[in-house]
Amino acid sequence: MRRRAITGGALGILVVAGIALARPYFPGLNPVPNLANVPGNSTACQTCHVDAGGGAPLNAFGLTVQANLSASHEPDWSKIYNIDSDGDGFSNGLELGDPMGLWRPGQINPGSPSAVTHPGNSRSKPPASIKRVTTPTAWAVIKALFR
Repeated sequence: MRRRAITGGALGILVVAGIALARPYFPGLNPVPNLANVPGNSTACQTCHVDAGGGAPLNAFGLTVQANLSASHEPDWSKIYNIDSDGDGFSNGLELGDPMGLWRPGQINPGSPSAVTHPGNSRSKPPASIKRVTTPTAWAVIKALFR
């Protein structure tokens, strides 16, 4: 009887420790714009992870997100949007429909869902009609005033 109590207690400690060390589940929080619109993913997890179920390893965009977490361990979009994680010549913000980094968690997704590309896959690039934006357009500035 005593042996079972010790084994059960040890198992309980491992479960609690595992939960305490786990990363937050980001997809339900919509930590980056257009997360569910990234093409080529069977799940939103694949925006950052190689595997559809999440976990290790991370893809290039996932490594960028991991390196730019806020003090509350949430992805800091203001630092992530201007980086080209997959090295395809297009910033994460441009690939996810927010080239100026104006989107914030809780807001509706910016841009056109059909123009969203995968920021962790260098073969996934915006269409030729999408221009690289380096300065705010007048419309982006006006929209930002109402957010």
